[in-house]
Order: sequence, then C-alpha cells, then structure tokens
Amino acid sequence: FWYLVAKHDDIIKKFLLDFTGNIKPTKQCYELVPANLEKTINNANNIWFEGDKKDKVTVEIRSEVANYFKRKQILTGQKIIKEKKNGDLVIEFEVSNEQDMFQQIIVWLPNFKILEPAVYGKFITQELMKAINA
Repeated sequence: FWYLVAKHDDIIKKFLLDFTGNIKPTKQCYELVPANLEKTINNANNIWFEGDKKDKVTVEIRSEVANYFKRKQILTGQKIIKEKKNGDLVIEFEVSNEQDMFQQIIVWLPNFKILEPAVYGKFITQELMKAINA
C-alpha cells in the first residue's frame, strides 16, 4: 500500500493512493516535509497513527504465547510489567487509537485479555461481534 500523508490545519490526513483518482499535475512545488511531521511518520507503527498521541494499553498475555513476547518486542513500546506464577504476562504497550491497537493485538487471539483502558476492551468486543454477526 502507498499512502500520501499531509498536514492541513494542524491535522494529519492520510490518503490511500489506490483510491485516489483524477490526479492532475501542476507546476507548483512544495517545501520539504517539516522535521516534526517526518519524525511523527518515522515513529508511526502503522498508518493508524494520529500525530504524537499515544495511549497506554495493558494486556494479559497467556502463558502459551508468552515466550514470543519475552524474546522480542512485538507491540509498540512494549514493556513487561509482571510475569505471573502461571506464566501469563502483563504487558503495557502504546497505541494511537482503537484501530492501531486492534491491528497490533488481534493476531494474538485468543491469547490475550485487555485489562485497561476498558474502552479498548469494549472496542475489541464490538469488532468481534460485528465479525460474528456479519
């Protein structure tokens, strides 16, 4: 996928080029990407970023897959907070929004539980219910 990232009225906007049409070239030139925007783009985990906004999400990872998280940082800004006696891990990681969190963690179903914030757990539940009822 190729995206065009732009900043307009201090809002970062992203456009998927596959769906962009009727492009007309102009002779207008634009300055280079501002350093702060380039830094934001370089620090983004995926296209779901929203500027420098980051939320911390705490999850419990089942012991069956805990070793993957102990060997390698899988989630953005991943920190192991606690290893339980049963081998489960409590991990904190950073996300820009619900969609960013969803993209990072969904591949680990059914081996995780969102502990906090509750709004992210609710989002996962709603997305899974949509899939079941589709």
